[in-house]
Amino acid sequence: MPIDLGPMSVGEPALSVDAPVSYPERPPYLPAGVALPVPTADVGGRARARPPVDWPLYDHPVLPDHDPDPDPNNRLIGIFIVAAALVVVAASLLPWVTFDGGPVGGDSSGWFRGEGKITVLAGIVLAGAGGAIAAGGRQLWLKLVAMVASVMIIGVFVIDVVDISMEADELLRQGTPVDLDQGYGLWMVGIAGICAFVLTLVERTPYSRA
Repeated sequence: MPIDLGPMSVGEPALSVDAPVSYPERPPYLPAGVALPVPTADVGGRARARPPVDWPLYDHPVLPDHDPDPDPNNRLIGIFIVAAALVVVAASLLPWVTFDGGPVGGDSSGWFRGEGKITVLAGIVLAGAGGAIAAGGRQLWLKLVAMVASVMIIGVFVIDVVDISMEADELLRQGTPVDLDQGYGLWMVGIAGICAFVLTLVERTPYSRA
């Protein structure tokens, strides 16, 4: 036998116009431009409160308007990259090849040979990218520019080491009494370029942190 539960109402309970309207607890802050909802009266004169703002939607940490301070390790890495770039530029003007032909001897700089002009340009680009990293730049393209410049420097170093060795072998086969060898400037360029490349690998951008 069904139990009579009495008349049931499917409508909303009527509220007095003077009845206070309560809202959820006010959040610690509201975003700019968001105001508290206010009660409105419908056609029947009953007070109806608009649906309250979903407070948890705004319950999140306030993000700073500026970028966070750069990683101090990245600042140091950027300074070392700049130092390596300056060594590359200076060493490009130093002897890359030395020759000794008995009474005649001397040396030739990388700038005079021509390849030194490439390393000077790459060193300037590398110094610019390293300076931006030291100043707090965290863009991925800075890392890539420094890496490409370092690879160019290493490439010139390897090519010249092989080229000078081949020139010395050719003079030996021809019987020319001249001893060719790589100069200290070329080795400085190679070591600085390798150091710069390693530094660009350990430099951390937001992409590498992810």
